Amino acid sequence: MTLKIDEYDFDFSLPRIEKKVGNSHTDFEVSTNANLSFKEAAIRRDFTINAIGYDYFKNEILDPFGGMNDLKNKIIKHIDDKTFVEDSLRVYRSAQFASRFEFKIDENTKILCKKIVSSGELKFLPKERVFEELKKLFLKSKKPSLGLNLLKEFNIMNIEQNLEEIDNLAFILKDKNYDDFRKLYLFYSCLCKSMNKDETFSYIKNLTDDKKFIKNILILNETNLTNDIKILKRLSLKLKLEDLIVLNQAFKNQISLEVLEILKNLNILNTPIKPLVLGKDLIKLGFVPSEKFKEILDFAFDLQIEDDLSKSNIIEKIRQQYKF
Repeated sequence: MTLKIDEYDFDFSLPRIEKKVGNSHTDFEVSTNANLSFKEAAIRRDFTINAIGYDYFKNEILDPFGGMNDLKNKIIKHIDDKTFVEDSLRVYRSAQFASRFEFKIDENTKILCKKIVSSGELKFLPKERVFEELKKLFLKSKKPSLGLNLLKEFNIMNIEQNLEEIDNLAFILKDKNYDDFRKLYLFYSCLCKSMNKDETFSYIKNLTDDKKFIKNILILNETNLTNDIKILKRLSLKLKLEDLIVLNQAFKNQISLEVLEILKNLNILNTPIKPLVLGKDLIKLGFVPSEKFKEILDFAFDLQIEDDLSKSNIIEKIRQQYKF
């Protein structure tokens, strides 16, 4: 059971014993037992720092596995060899915690993580669970490269490129009021920047089926930043141009500052350019709604972008072109 208070999630669970009986994350035999000691109940936890309790009535910390000392020394250490390997997601979680809190992973815990990877157990993990762990790694780390390097050490996500840029992006995004969805597709765009379109699609599809998420990444990574105003106006119809700016800033592309000012002046940083001539304007001119409307509106929009004409001049061109 989870209780959410403000931005914090509080998880509650009954004292229980779990036994893995299959490959799925749901394949556990669970038996609750109110008489379990805190130590007996906590042994199923992943890391010592996650097995620290508090006895409200005695006003004392419960720490059967030395979690307080590991917390002080900034160490991610597993509790029990047998129970740790029963949930293979803990490989990702160890890297995620180490990245977020800038802790070191205990060497014996690393050995167990590598053992889980080599066993092939990760293939049974639902990609949604993996995606959530990586989401926390990216969004809650000052330096996501710390976690990515650990995953590489564990022989997962063997990506060497763009790690410095990933950290640059994390620094930039901390001051941006973006939602998590937007921040996350920017991180993956940065991560996959050196891949071609097919490689990127395959890589992201293994993590999520969200079509909009995948589409945003593909569009960003196939689009080059330019200071050509006409091209920028058209690009504003495909993506949020500030995304392209932020991504280029992460790669320290100097043109990004120049283009940023252009986009602000055109008011298309996060919104698409607005057509000056609409269907209602054609009706006022006496045109009858038909399939021809699209052709005329496209003609008007081309004049707006390519020739930078005012609305009145565009309407005059329409009259001339379509002899009305």
